[in-house]
Amino acid sequence: QQQERSKKFLLDGFPRTRAQLQSMTHFWPQSLRISHAISLDVPRFVCREKMLGRRHCPTCNRGWNVTHVKDNKGFDLPPNLPIDGCAQQPDCPGETGWTIRPDDTPDICDQRLDQFYETTQPILDHFQSRNKLFEFTPYRSFQEVPKFQRELAEWMETSREQR
Repeated sequence: QQQERSKKFLLDGFPRTRAQLQSMTHFWPQSLRISHAISLDVPRFVCREKMLGRRHCPTCNRGWNVTHVKDNKGFDLPPNLPIDGCAQQPDCPGETGWTIRPDDTPDICDQRLDQFYETTQPILDHFQSRNKLFEFTPYRSFQEVPKFQRELAEWMETSREQR
C-alpha cells in the first residue's frame, strides 16, 4: 500500500467532461483517482489570438505561432518563431510557405472556445469546491515555468498538510 501511494502521475486535459469525471470517480480504483487539478488561467482573448496565429510548415512539419499578445494586464506572450530558419532545412520557404489550418477562422475558434469553457467549467468547479484546484496565470509564457513549478510545489505541500 505504501508503494501504491508513492506513485504519482499527471494527466493532461483529463477529465474533459462531466461524464468522464463521474466515470473516474465511480469506477477507477482509489489509487488512480485524480486528487487535484491544475488550471492554466488564460483569458479567452489570449487563447483566441494565439489560435488565430498558428502556422504550419509543410516542409519541416513544424508548428509556429506568429501572434504577439501584449496587453495592459501584464500579458506579454511573444510569437514562437524559428531562430535560424525553419528546422535548418535549406529548401524551406520560410514564413511565406507556412499554412494556416482551415478551421483556424475567427468563427470556428470562437465556437471551439465556447465548447471548451462549457465543458471545462463544471470540472473546474468540482475541484474548486473541494479546494483541490491550483490556478496559475502564465503572463509571460515559458519564462514563468520556474514560478509555476515553485507555486505548485508550495500549494501541494499546503494541500498535503491540510489532509
